[in-house]
Amino acid sequence: MTRGAFRRRATAAAVAVALGLALLPSGVGAQTEPGRPAFVRGAATAQADTLGLNIVTGGATVGLTLGRSLARYRDSTASSEGRALDLGAMQVLFGDLSRCDATEPLLPKKSLPPITAADSSEPNASTSKRTQAFFPGLRGVPSTQPVGFQDATATRQPAAKALTETVYQDIAFFSLTNARTETTASLTGQLREARAVMVADEMQMLNGMFRFVNPRWEAVARSGSTEELTGGFTFDMAYVFGIPRTPAQIMADLWSFAAGLSGALSGLGVHIDLPQVVKEGRTVRVTPMAFRITDPPMGAAALRPFFDNIRPLYDVMAEQLLRDDCNNQSTLQLADVVMQVLKGSGSIVIPVGGVEAGTDDRWFPPTEVATPPPVEVPEAPVEAPPPSEAPYVPIDTPTGSYDTYLPSTPAADVPLADVAGETETAPETTEKSNEVAAAPELPPAAISSRFEDGSKGGTATVVGIVAFALVIALAGGDRFVMGRAKRRIE
Repeated sequence: MTRGAFRRRATAAAVAVALGLALLPSGVGAQTEPGRPAFVRGAATAQADTLGLNIVTGGATVGLTLGRSLARYRDSTASSEGRALDLGAMQVLFGDLSRCDATEPLLPKKSLPPITAADSSEPNASTSKRTQAFFPGLRGVPSTQPVGFQDATATRQPAAKALTETVYQDIAFFSLTNARTETTASLTGQLREARAVMVADEMQMLNGMFRFVNPRWEAVARSGSTEELTGGFTFDMAYVFGIPRTPAQIMADLWSFAAGLSGALSGLGVHIDLPQVVKEGRTVRVTPMAFRITDPPMGAAALRPFFDNIRPLYDVMAEQLLRDDCNNQSTLQLADVVMQVLKGSGSIVIPVGGVEAGTDDRWFPPTEVATPPPVEVPEAPVEAPPPSEAPYVPIDTPTGSYDTYLPSTPAADVPLADVAGETETAPETTEKSNEVAAAPELPPAAISSRFEDGSKGGTATVVGIVAFALVIALAGGDRFVMGRAKRRIE
């Protein structure tokens, strides 16, 4: 054998060994880590959202979310949060920390919705904390407009659960009746599991043009003794202008309508996003249905030059507002975000639904200093608040076959025959896939209306979200008028 041939064979052998090591299952390679057990407890996370209104530009998001539940566990501890209303960055922009003087902020802490959270390391974490939440009153004024209910529990299993219930909401493009979310994360034996569900009695689009009965977003991730990812968007019945349609027909109608609307309003950057199932590693996500205005070309062509021309005047006005009241800084920041979207760089998004569940096998090694095991403290009985009308009924785990209601390719002319599939096995790699996973059959609605008399919102919540956002955006005008009046008095 020549020296050149020997080198080629040695190189080929080294490449084969390297490929073999790279293709070993993750658990095999992990066993070489000193002290790592054969099975690690790992972690699991689940999140579900009901409805949102967001302005996104330059990586910044300003908006709010109704009905957000989160559940997680990591190693031996679990935690959860139920948020009937999540104000996100708004409570930073207009909360107590935004003040530069002693005046009342627009969103004082006492007006913010309560936080309902549970941590398995705390006493009574497994006791229900079901609480009603309201839209915040501006400048500390008490609010009587309800958002819904929230709850969170956790145990040392570890296991965590979070729940939300949202009153009837109508923001013109979407309306939801009796929407609720439920998320769980747990470790049972050697099975890690995360589950996220968002379900409603009815969802309407465009004032009833499209109507869905019992729409359901669900995502389930399991790893350990069982490896699987499942998810989907399903519903019992659907109607177009009151005409019954099969799942395949309604999704074809929606794809065609979304494509036609985007084409007709392309200058405004209008889009309708339909639910899709996305898998990555041990995580599955079912995206929301959304109305979206993104990077409007008309704004870039017409409004950007206008705003650029008036920028010097805007800067002068901004300086005057800051001299009148230093607290106007928050309003000016929000105005900058809105102007960026109007100028054709950003998005206004109204998402409904959306769930995500994931697990992982990360090892959390113990610290070098040995600590005694936690002492089990018996939880004192706590009298739970009486339910409004009926006790909460958990969202049932559906059983039966998994039938997809979504086409795998977003095109109006794709054949949409019902497709049945097996439960998918979670991929070992982090390769992304946008295939539509199977979704469960729907049981009858498990939760009836449980809100107190007069708390369903009715017409008062028709403009709930939009009115609240507009009041925030117009807060600067209030301060500007007050500043001018102050100068006239002086």
